[in-house]
Parts: sequence; structure tokens; C-alpha cells
Amino acid sequence: MVELKNRCVRIRYANKFHLDITPAVRNPYCHRGGLYVPDRKLVIWKASHPKGYVEWFTPIAALKPRLKMLEKGIEGRHVALGSTEKLPEQQVPRGVLRRAVQFMKRHRDTYRERYPAHADYAPISIIITTLAAHAYQLAVSLGEYDSEFDAMNAVIDLMPRFIGVEQDWANKRIYTVLNPTTDGENFADKWSDPKYYEVFTAWHQAAKYDLRNLESLRGRDEIQKSLRNSLGSVETDRVFGLQTQSINQARQQQTLNIPAARTGIASAAAVLPVPRNNFFGK
Repeated sequence: MVELKNRCVRIRYANKFHLDITPAVRNPYCHRGGLYVPDRKLVIWKASHPKGYVEWFTPIAALKPRLKMLEKGIEGRHVALGSTEKLPEQQVPRGVLRRAVQFMKRHRDTYRERYPAHADYAPISIIITTLAAHAYQLAVSLGEYDSEFDAMNAVIDLMPRFIGVEQDWANKRIYTVLNPTTDGENFADKWSDPKYYEVFTAWHQAAKYDLRNLESLRGRDEIQKSLRNSLGSVETDRVFGLQTQSINQARQQQTLNIPAARTGIASAAAVLPVPRNNFFGK
């Protein structure tokens, strides 16, 4: 059950769950409350700051992208529709940034399965999270987006901007993804081997393509097939199964409705009930 990792002790349970425990000591040189954690391979203590990282990430995740109002482009219809109501604000569970990170981490895991030769070089979660947070903070400041989906695409597009590239004395590239909350921690310290950056670039391009490809798909079958490939069949089929079950249950209870007006902004527009299916014959 116990496995020694490079910076922590991992306790496994039932081969399904694990808990990582990292020993640490106070870093007297960090005025922001940082820590030193052990690196078994290098046999040294390295700077880290887990609590500070959470405090840095949380307010960024709380930012909301500006979304274009759906009323734009349909001026002139208000008179025909009569009185109107303000469209309700869409609430994305956990926020755009956290959902983007979840998507990319899951996509990274399935990428490892599809390309076993790249598995050991795939980007670690802290690199994905840090680059995504920087990119989201910039994306929110750049302007309006048509939807949360477009904001998520912008986040993935902007991530490589925040990878530092320098040249060492031997004219070798040094890549950096610095911990924004303490000095001395480079999350990309393994990228001295160029294979890590090559695999990151290949995975990043695959993630961009798979996410953007969803926009061009039509129908649940096509979307489900694409998500199976990018996020895994087990998780995708489970979610789609739950959606189908919910729709069927609402249909049976005659609580499944569709808007009578496609614009969805008229207060007088009623909803139309979807009739129950009657399957006659065999």
C-alpha cells in the first residue's frame, strides 16, 4: 500500500484511490510562508508553497469572463414578441478555469493511454494548472466571448505564452514554469530533457483540436464518439447514460418541455410539453 515517490509517500487503497503525504520544513528565506520539501533523486530540499499556491489560484478562478448578450443581433424582434425579460445568467459549476483544468488533466490521462511511448513525458498536473491559471487571467482581460466554451478555447490557446525559455552557457534551452508563490521552484525542472517539451507541445495541440472539434459536431452520437476518444469511454458513456435516463424519466412524468419561442426572451412565450412515447407492436 505504501509507495515512495520522489517528493512524497503515496498510500494506495484498493488500487482505486491514493493519498500523497509530503514531509516539509519551513523555508526561512521565503517571506511568504514557503516550505522546503525533499527531493529523493537529487538528495536535497527544494522550495515549495502549497498553501500559497491555493491562495493564488482561488481568486483567479473566481474571475468571470465577459459574455456577449444574446439580445445583440435580434433588435427589431422585441416589438413583435411583446414584453421581454432579461436573460438569466448561466452558472457554470465550479467556474470556467476549474472546468478547463479538469478537461485538460483528463485529456492528458487518455493521451498517455493512446501514446504509451509519451506516457512518462506527459505534462504533470501542476504545470497544466499553472499555465491554465495564467492564461485564464489574461483571457478574461482581453474582451468578450460568445460563450464559456469560447473562453475555455482561449485559455488553452494562450497557455504556451507562459512557458519561459532561456539559453544556458552551452546554448541549451532551459524551460521554466515557475511557482508564482515562492522563489526557487521550477515546475518544469525535468524539461532539461527536451522530450518533455516535445510531448507537451504534441499533447497541447491534440487538446486544442479535440476541444475545438466539438463545436463542429452535430448530434449526441457524434459528440459522444468524440468525447470517448478524448476523455475516455467509461466516463463519457456514464455521463451520457445519466442524461438519457434523466430525459426518459422526465418524458414519462410529462415534465419534459421545450421553449415555444426559439429566441427564449419573450415573457409571454409558453413551453410546449414533449409527449410521452407510445411504442406499439414489437
